[in-house]
Amino acid sequence: MLAVVAAVVSNPMDCTIAEMKKNADVNGSKNPLDFFFKILNDNPANLFRGLSVRMVFFSLIVSLQFTLYNGICIALGVGADDLKLYLDVLGGALSEGGSELV
Repeated sequence: MLAVVAAVVSNPMDCTIAEMKKNADVNGSKNPLDFFFKILNDNPANLFRGLSVRMVFFSLIVSLQFTLYNGICIALGVGADDLKLYLDVLGGALSEGGSELV
């Protein structure tokens, strides 16, 4: 679900960048907002061109990352309790060492 939201949010700016690259030599303007408003005035639907492919791609990538992470945790025998213990120890070591990160 978050991958779909990320795709919807990022797609208009990616379309704007694609338009900038396509018309870089024709237009003297390098301002992304000029291209964004040009697309918005011409046809607002063009800001979401290719969104369906992007939603599938983002969902696939996020799913593969979680599958890979889970597979590595299982292969190494690392559970959620182990990770919590590690972070607790790391946080304690950082606070004892006088680090200002904690």
